Amino acid sequence: GLVAGTFVTFSDFVMRSLSVIGDEAQGMRAMQSINRVIYRSMFMVLFLGLTPVLGAIAYASSDPWVSAGAITYGLGVFGVTVVANVPMNQKLERMDADVGPAKLYWQQYLAQWTLWNHVRSANAVAATTFLLFAATRTGAG
Repeated sequence: GLVAGTFVTFSDFVMRSLSVIGDEAQGMRAMQSINRVIYRSMFMVLFLGLTPVLGAIAYASSDPWVSAGAITYGLGVFGVTVVANVPMNQKLERMDADVGPAKLYWQQYLAQWTLWNHVRSANAVAATTFLLFAATRTGAG
């Protein structure tokens, strides 16, 4: 749920805010800073830690809702991040925000990164829903 909330925050207003902050270079530098800081944050512990933890819980459980939550998180959140968002972040990091090509990339980045963030937001919410459903069923039984 916390991971979902972080992704929804970016989809809802952080990326829009970065797109209108002064000129492109300012927004781009802000996102480069966010991408650097996030690697040393509690978010990364949760984000990375959930993948093996959910896999182990799904393996030990016979509940299909737990499996659905683990698979949705693994593919739709972790997988999308690795395949889509991280490569865009790495490319952004290598760019000088004050050089012309960076401004063009920044516009593409905003649209594509946000689209993929919507996808992982929806999957994080779905995974949370599946796991909460499993937990309420277990607690009721």
